[in-house]
Amino acid sequence: MMILRYIAIASILFSCNSRNKITQTIIDPNPRPDWAFSRPIDGSYYIGIGSSNKTTFPTDYSIVAKKNALSDMSSEITVNISGESFYHTIDNNFDYSEEFQSMVRSTFKEEITDYEIVDSWENENEFWIFTRISKSEHTRLKNLKKKKVLDQSYANYKTGLTYKTDGKLADALDLFSKGLLNMKEYWSEDNSYVTENGDLFLDNALYEQIREICSELELISSESTFNLSYKNGFSNSVSVAVKNQGRYIPNLPVFYKFTNRPYAREKKLYTNPDGIITIYGENFNEDTRNFELKVWVDYDELLKNDSSPEISELLTAGINNKMLNIPANIIMPSLYLRTNSQANPLTESFKNELLKKGFIISTSELNADLDVILNHQINEGGTAQGFHVALLDLTITIEDHDSHRQLFSDSYTNIKGIHMNTNGAEGDAVKNAVKKIKKELVPKLMDVLL
Repeated sequence: MMILRYIAIASILFSCNSRNKITQTIIDPNPRPDWAFSRPIDGSYYIGIGSSNKTTFPTDYSIVAKKNALSDMSSEITVNISGESFYHTIDNNFDYSEEFQSMVRSTFKEEITDYEIVDSWENENEFWIFTRISKSEHTRLKNLKKKKVLDQSYANYKTGLTYKTDGKLADALDLFSKGLLNMKEYWSEDNSYVTENGDLFLDNALYEQIREICSELELISSESTFNLSYKNGFSNSVSVAVKNQGRYIPNLPVFYKFTNRPYAREKKLYTNPDGIITIYGENFNEDTRNFELKVWVDYDELLKNDSSPEISELLTAGINNKMLNIPANIIMPSLYLRTNSQANPLTESFKNELLKKGFIISTSELNADLDVILNHQINEGGTAQGFHVALLDLTITIEDHDSHRQLFSDSYTNIKGIHMNTNGAEGDAVKNAVKKIKKELVPKLMDVLL
């Protein structure tokens, strides 16, 4: 019995000793800190926790972890939109709230420099870092920076007002838009600014100046219609003036486009020192009817900001861009037709083709722009294997009615017609001549006259 008791005691001791050894082997000598598991809460600080994988980033894992920590820190910022803010003015429905908050947080990340590293931890696979920045210190630095920005934007505002008074609207808009866009980080805030004339909501004031200038711009055309005709060689020009409060405004970017060319890109001109652009039009397609010349100011260029194009879109979206629409017409020439056979299918076909192209057939020679002489002659061509052959010769000459200058001349000979009898052969020759007129003669004529 004593032996059995010793064996039992020895077994118990061995078991306890083994358990102690197992417990010691699973204790982690480098445990992950509590802040990596549970985010600390401190009302006085913005806190950032970041990590990175050493396998994925073997050389710059610490830099990646810091960036992640700063990004995490910035996520604690909430953007509270003031009812007096510019953001509230331009976006009552808050369609851009996510984009705007993302911009503010991105700016915050770029500017965090005085953060402190509270702790860090790493093992062979991971690197973790715990950063923070005092909320009061962040507010102090932000207020210092904001004051400098608002001071500069107010300087833009005052100088812009002077340019506006002097009629230098392009320069005024440039200063107003730059002043406003420089304040974009603070658009959600109340940006009242103390001036010599009292308090001013600065960003709203800048925007109102932009809207006022743009809404008061006028586009005035020298012509009520834009006509291209034979008389002007199907080439014409029109002058468009840009005015504001009775002044002609120089150096403004202006777009124009003819609507008969739907796939053509708009073209841009800048108003000259007298506030005028001259638009030329030529080489139009004769098939086009009832189109327009559209002219408008390029606000996108006036208000652009290369560093924040998405914010520039907010400015232009709220402005009603006035467009000048000038009716445009292609007026085809009138012509007086002389022919050796008025009531002939060939002559009637020629008239119909010209009418389709917009020409005017004049009944009076005196009122015509062009004199057209169309003659044809049919000759017998003998017989062939029992069929009669007819040969048709066609000539056409076109002259300017006033100068008698010859503009076009062409001829077709031996247009053949074949039939079982003479009349049928002549009719067949006329039909073939009509085909020539449609497919060859009229297209040549259009190339010469237009």
